[in-house]
Order: sequence, then C-alpha cells, then structure tokens
Amino acid sequence: ILAPLSEFLQAKDSDLIEAMKETKAVYTVIQNERNDDLVWDALYASAVEYAATIDVEPSSSRCANRQEHRANVPANSIDIYWKRSVFLPFYDHVFQELDDRLFGFSDRFLAQYFISSNLSQLSDNRITEVYEVFKDDIPVSAAVLM
Repeated sequence: ILAPLSEFLQAKDSDLIEAMKETKAVYTVIQNERNDDLVWDALYASAVEYAATIDVEPSSSRCANRQEHRANVPANSIDIYWKRSVFLPFYDHVFQELDDRLFGFSDRFLAQYFISSNLSQLSDNRITEVYEVFKDDIPVSAAVLM
C-alpha cells in the first residue's frame, strides 16, 4: 500500500492537498492492518509456508533474564515473538516517518488553497485557518485588513 503512495508523492503533477488526503487514507488503512490480528495471522502463516519450502523451521531468539545488547522480547510463542519484535515495530516506524515527513508540516500546505485551481475549495473557515497558520508571516499593514 505504500508503493502507490510513494509514486503519487513523487509525481511531477502532485498536489500537496491531494497528497495529504492520500497519505491520511493510507495511514488509516495501515493503522487498521496493524491492529487487526487476522492480518498478522495471514502474514505469519504465509511466512511459515514459504519457510517450509526451503526446510526452515520457525524459531525465535533465546530470552535471557538480563539482556544488554539486543532486544529481549517477552513472548509465549514463536509467532508472538515475531509479531512483537518485527511486525509491530515496523508499523510503528512507518507511522513515525509519515508523521515526521508529512503530517508535521501539513499546516504549511494550506497555502495551496490560494492557487487558482483550488480557490473553489476555499471557505471562510479555511481562510481563517490559513490566516492563523501564516499570521506571523503577514506584514502588519496587511494583517489590519483581515
């Protein structure tokens, strides 16, 4: 699901407003996948099936009482170990990257509403929202007009 988003964001004609909408949709989908045990179960079953074709048995790292140099993930079974040590941290990393790279700066994308093709989407509430974001960048003489 991330590949089409990546292609969309890298397109020459990519619109920041649409990019944020697409990113939010992808974020919601992967958040639902992360929280859905059926997704993990299917992925794990597929990995076990593939491993069996090359004669590899599922296993986990040994756990020690005091671990200093690597993660010591508590788990009652091999599938839970892999879920907690790889699957969940990976999804959490993706969420953090989306937050850091896109959502953290989303208020700056509001200036796109002043492009002529987006003016039809500009409402009074949106104008107020844009003003609040950019009020420190607007000269005092222009701010008086607002």
